Amino acid sequence: MPRPEAMQSAANLPETNTVLGQPQLVVDGNQNPLLKVNGASATAWQYTLATLSSLNYQVVSKADHGYEATIQIDKQNYLLKLSTAGTSNTIALFKLDTTFADPAVATEVLTQISQNWPA
Repeated sequence: MPRPEAMQSAANLPETNTVLGQPQLVVDGNQNPLLKVNGASATAWQYTLATLSSLNYQVVSKADHGYEATIQIDKQNYLLKLSTAGTSNTIALFKLDTTFADPAVATEVLTQISQNWPA
């Protein structure tokens, strides 16, 4: 009878989540702009915050849990949120009532983030 193969531990698995892909601007089924980033969500969020800082967007507050930040654009506050599904992340811009931001504003902000991404 053959011996069972040893299971791979997390330490033996290749590190696929450490390298981030370049962000891509996409739209959802309702034509809301989203920024898609493949890789580790924590790293993607750090890069997002660094990019906001380099673009001189004011971060009004950051969530204690999850990947959310309130930012100010043209004297109006918006919620920037990173959502994760496996190694695929999406970044979206919302109004504070959690409805999607105006597509023109969201496209501008997400495009700027994509073009100034540090990786």
